[in-house]
Amino acid sequence: MSGQRSKSVLLIGGMDSSGGAGLLRDAQALEQAGCHARVAVTAVTAQTNRGLLASQPMAPEMVAAQIRAALACGPIRAVKIGMLGTASIVAAVAEELPDLPIILDPVMATSSGGALLDYAGLSAMIAFLPRVLLLTPNLPELAVIAAHLGPETGTIEASARKLLAHGAQHVLVKGGHAEEIAATDLLFSADAQPVPFTAPRIPKSLRGTGCYLASAIAARLAQGAPIETACAEAKAALHSLFTES
Repeated sequence: MSGQRSKSVLLIGGMDSSGGAGLLRDAQALEQAGCHARVAVTAVTAQTNRGLLASQPMAPEMVAAQIRAALACGPIRAVKIGMLGTASIVAAVAEELPDLPIILDPVMATSSGGALLDYAGLSAMIAFLPRVLLLTPNLPELAVIAAHLGPETGTIEASARKLLAHGAQHVLVKGGHAEEIAATDLLFSADAQPVPFTAPRIPKSLRGTGCYLASAIAARLAQGAPIETACAEAKAALHSLFTES
């Protein structure tokens, strides 16, 4: 465990006062995977399990300062990005991050529908895609990003490949919003068939699953796992956690 502990992941995202999502859920995923978390807070939110009450983005200069401080503490093996909020914060993150494996969970809204990314921020996030190793949208996020890039494509695969064409190296489309009995995530990569990761659907309302999954993937990539293995192990860890809780 001590060797794994030396693997640090930088978490960039928002604080959720309920503890159900955001950086606290990210840190839980790293802790369980045996990695160390460093953190840059992009926003502070007041949330309950029912909804978003308030959200305050950090000044971009403060986000940049946090990233510089985290990087100064020693090597970072991977970066997981969640809530960004505004175009100016996206720009600050892009300016400060060196060339590292970046997992971007494109957080646009809370589970209850509260907005967490503005229109200009979405455009800036899309411009950031060439820096991203893995993008992890759920089905509604995939539809919004794909529509922002042009006319609707009609299929999950066509939408995912549109994001690959705009620079993301891999896209993991999460199937939690689908209606099938099992929950299947699909990993898309250029010039390859999609790779499915399936687990039984958990029969209850959940928050923070996307945060946990992306951070669990980042932890395994930091520990040297190939991307397919990282996705499979993170999916299994997510299912185990939320079926036991």
